[in-house]
Parts: sequence; C-alpha cells; structure tokens
Amino acid sequence: ARRALAGDGSFEIQFRMVPRGSDPATGTRWVLDRGEVWRDGAGRVVGLHGVLLDVTELVATRQRAERLQAFTAALAVAEDAGAVYDALLTHGRAAVGAAAAAVVCPVPDDPATLEIVRAVGYDVPELAPWQRFPLAVPAPMSEALRAGEPVWT
Repeated sequence: ARRALAGDGSFEIQFRMVPRGSDPATGTRWVLDRGEVWRDGAGRVVGLHGVLLDVTELVATRQRAERLQAFTAALAVAEDAGAVYDALLTHGRAAVGAAAAAVVCPVPDDPATLEIVRAVGYDVPELAPWQRFPLAVPAPMSEALRAGEPVWT
C-alpha cells in the first residue's frame, strides 16, 4: 500500500484475517486485496478503489498441490520399502493434519494378520497391543484394508 501511494498507484496484497467472532483455529480466511490509488490533477491522493477477494479455497488448493508434489518427489527417490513408509508417514500425516500415523501391512506368511511396520507420533505402550492383530478386528486400520479405501474416524 505504501508503494502504491508513493509510486504507480496500484497494489496487490494477500494476507490472512480472522473475522470478528471467529475462532482463529478454524475461522482464518485468506484475502487478496487488489486496487489502485486515485489522484487528482496535482497528483494528490484523493481516494482508493479496489476489491477484496476471499481466496481461502485457492490457497488451500495450492497448499494441497505443494504437499502432493513433495510426496511424489519423496516417492520418486525412495529406494526401499522403508523410504516409502517414511514418505507415507511424513507427507500423509501432514496432508490430513494428524498428530500420529502408522503404516499397516498384511504379514507376508499370514495375510489374515496385520502388522504395524512403521509408526510416528504414538507412545510405544500405546502401540504394543496393535503390533500384530487379525484382519477381522473391528478397527479403522483393518476396516480400511478390508474395504480397500480410507476409513475416517
């Protein structure tokens, strides 16, 4: 805005704002402010005109695309299953904002049994009972494998 007042008169600013009465954790909006300074014949500022655009969804889409690109790049250089697990845990957890995540796979010699092969964000005692468990157990991890799609809880 200062540059617009001192220079050619046009401006474009993107910023975050929290509308009055909104919770900052859930109500933050991204706004694009674009406009021009009006001047009189002597060059004095006589007003501003422009538009405020809510670009929250656009910013969220760009952020998702950046996360997907980072995940794809990590997978492209993964040389073993451990590197794939790390990419899944790092980028997948970030994508959904999870505090903890685990990679669960069928046990090779017993596909009716699942095993946690890598996990982050959990306390060891919390995971101990789930290190190996039957696919039939009614839990989100086993349900996702049975259904062949994510299960959100």
